[in-house]
Order: sequence, then C-alpha cells, then structure tokens
Amino acid sequence: APHVVHSNKASQLLLRLSALQNQLAETGTLPQEELATMYKDFDALKQARFARFEVSPSIVPDAVIGGLLIMGAIFILINGLYPSGPSRLIKWVQSLSGLAVVLLIVGMVLTIESPEVNQVSFNHPIDVFLGEYASS
Repeated sequence: APHVVHSNKASQLLLRLSALQNQLAETGTLPQEELATMYKDFDALKQARFARFEVSPSIVPDAVIGGLLIMGAIFILINGLYPSGPSRLIKWVQSLSGLAVVLLIVGMVLTIESPEVNQVSFNHPIDVFLGEYASS
C-alpha cells in the first residue's frame, strides 16, 4: 500500500501561495472572471492534495481489531452466562448492556485512531499557519 508523507515544505508553500493569491486579488489588477478561475483552480489543487492524505489502507491493524472482537465476544458470553436472578428481563438488560459496552470500547479505539481525530495530523495545518504568520 502506498505510504503518504506529510511535507512541511509543501504545506508552507501552499499557505504562501494562498497568501500571494490574496495579495494579487487585493491589488485589483485582475478581472473578476480570471480571479474566480484562479480561486477555483487553487481550491481544486488543495482538494486534490488533501484527498491524497485521506487514502489510508487501514486505520487500526487487523490484529488489534481481531483482539478487540475476541475480547468483546468473551465479555458478552461471560456477561450472558453470569446469573442475574429469576427474571428474563434482567438477563436481557444485562446482556444488551454488555454489548453496548463492547461497542463503545471498539468505537472509541477506532475513533481515536482515525485520521480525522489524530492530533498530529489535525493540528498540522494550524501549526504551519502559525509558523508562517506568527513571526511576521
């Protein structure tokens, strides 16, 4: 599977290009049609770049997912076999609450490992922006 590497230099150049584009727009030397085309092309460039980062073969390794599923199945089985008393309703509530706990744990692991929530990649554009403009 291809490995995508975030380039600080490419991100900085993209921010610099955006700043230059805004400066050019502020001069008023370009007709509105050309300016609109320039913004549209630049947006397409940014979307294509960010789309490459979204391609990820696997969020969480298969061994981790398998381990979580096996532990979840064992937990649900033990929870279902644990005596809850004479009431069948309590047994169903006990089993379904165990299933809910397992789903929440697996969901949290997948959410924490997802690229959208991963703090390094999430904060990278902010860090580049601050690095570019905070020193100015």
